[in-house]
Order: sequence, then C-alpha cells, then structure tokens
Amino acid sequence: MAAVRGIYRRNNVHRIEVRAMKDGGYAWARAGFAFDTDSNRLSSSIRSIERRIEAVRGDASPRDQELLRSK
Repeated sequence: MAAVRGIYRRNNVHRIEVRAMKDGGYAWARAGFAFDTDSNRLSSSIRSIERRIEAVRGDASPRDQELLRSK
C-alpha cells in the first residue's frame, strides 16, 4: 500500500474512490484513508453504516449492543 501511495503522490493524484465489501471499509480506514466529505456522499456512507449496525445488533453481545446504542 505504501508503494502505491508514493506513486499517487508523485503523480499528483489527490483523490481515489473505492467501494469496500465486508471488512474492507475498516481496512481502508486503518490505512489512513478518510470518508468523502461531500455532504451527499458522506450522508450515504453514514446511512450505510447505520444499516449495517442494525443488521448485526441482534447478534452482538449485551456490552456491544450498549456500545452501538451510544454511538
């Protein structure tokens, strides 16, 4: 990933859009990538995250359910 980032920087690439599946969004975030700040796209990302939280809430432990409620 670091080598690719260097190539992007040297070629003045300022924006990359990716679509992640399953744990991919987590992996991109851990690598330092951020959400798009365009209000429509950010809203769409937030709604997607909220839907995923609702989808797993029932399978979560009581402690994790409490954490999900507090966010």
